[in-house]
Amino acid sequence: MIAWLGTGLLGANFVRKMLERGETVHVWNRTPEKAHALEADGATAFDQPIDAVRGASEIHLTLSDDASVDAVLDPLADVILPTAFIADHTTTAPTPTGDRAQRWKQRGRTFVHAPVFMGPSMARNATGLMLLSGDPQIRARVKPRLEPMTGKIVELGDDPARAAAFKLFGNMMLLVITGGLA
Repeated sequence: MIAWLGTGLLGANFVRKMLERGETVHVWNRTPEKAHALEADGATAFDQPIDAVRGASEIHLTLSDDASVDAVLDPLADVILPTAFIADHTTTAPTPTGDRAQRWKQRGRTFVHAPVFMGPSMARNATGLMLLSGDPQIRARVKPRLEPMTGKIVELGDDPARAAAFKLFGNMMLLVITGGLA
């Protein structure tokens, strides 16, 4: 069973694609109506994140920032199965991302940061680009589960904060290009 925390436009479309593939998905969002809307597609919605992650073999996040990732995840540490993995697709800063990976490792849990260059329609169609960095054994473990979510995964090495750095750099390049064209 998969738990998805953060079902805005991007997260909701990732969930819809997973449901189409026959996955069982539990969902949660700070705005409960967004999570409950996915019940029509076959997801099971929960009003509390602890209920969504209970028993999950993988937990995915698409939240707003570092603070929201920590605020949602940290209280769940004792409920997340030691055999599960956490894949954070949130755009976050490198230093807090590296610290977060270390904290979860110390807790005996698997955390990987896998931000995306994808809009909602790309998430729905499983196209686009996903970045992945961190411990090679973790990358090898989670990559087969992440590949169906995207058109391409770019592995960026062993530093768990590297994907966050490349994501921010990519966002800056997009802003510069857009500004230059405007």
